[in-house]
Amino acid sequence: MVSQVVREGLVLDERPRVVDHDVFVVHADDDTPFIKGELLPMLNLPEDRVILSSELPTTDTTEAAVSAKQVIPNEAGSSSIAMQSVVHLERTTKGDALSIASTGWRETAPGVWESSAQESGSRIVIGAQGHQFAIAQAEKDLSALHDRAALRAGGDPAIASAIRQQEAQLKNLQDAAQALAQTPGPVTQAVSCNIGFLNGPSSPLTGFFGALAGSQISCTGGCQTFTVQALACTNFGCTPTVTGSNFVCATPWLFGVAQSGSFGASCAAQTTVTPPGITATSFFPCG
Repeated sequence: MVSQVVREGLVLDERPRVVDHDVFVVHADDDTPFIKGELLPMLNLPEDRVILSSELPTTDTTEAAVSAKQVIPNEAGSSSIAMQSVVHLERTTKGDALSIASTGWRETAPGVWESSAQESGSRIVIGAQGHQFAIAQAEKDLSALHDRAALRAGGDPAIASAIRQQEAQLKNLQDAAQALAQTPGPVTQAVSCNIGFLNGPSSPLTGFFGALAGSQISCTGGCQTFTVQALACTNFGCTPTVTGSNFVCATPWLFGVAQSGSFGASCAAQTTVTPPGITATSFFPCG
């Protein structure tokens, strides 16, 4: 099988050697002891008739784009991509004004918005107050997951995967809150920008099943430098948090990261845009 992803200026082309096997097992790294210690002996097949996903050859790439992870590069002109949600930003010398342009969002706490129009859980947090709320909630959810894991003496791969995702998202929120505290004050020139979030299944944009986290931004009436931090998690693990910055004007700028996963598995994506300090988080089936 050849996995090739082409995005203006970036091609990931992984060409595994041609082999003939009876069984191909796709699994997370944490499941390797179970696969080799229990599953393979039950199959009772010669070693050369079984291949594991963890043993496939991979090509050398950057830290943020290893094997099945793909960084969506600084792209311009991708205005036709459908956004999961759009936040409108008005920056003036007196401060920022924010509004959620997408329908189906409601404010559930100061600086916290949740989607009622989507089956999967989606949340947007804005500003210092919203991020502190999200951090407290993430810490509570992580504690509950650890309690569940403690009750499973033999371990549960699904809970272990959920813990890894929650830990990565909590760290991302904490980093975003720290960056928000260092954001410069009011601008000297007014500018109006649309900040769209791409959090969701990766296949519509990348061609492979998994999760995509990213943002597309465009401005009118002026330009503004933005920084995007993106994190995508699947049953295969989480990407590193990738960061990109760009001076954005009228031409849409897209930046993000994708991680492959099993179709229908639990996936998550988290994207932060600074300024003004917005983090969008979504949970959804890989696709």
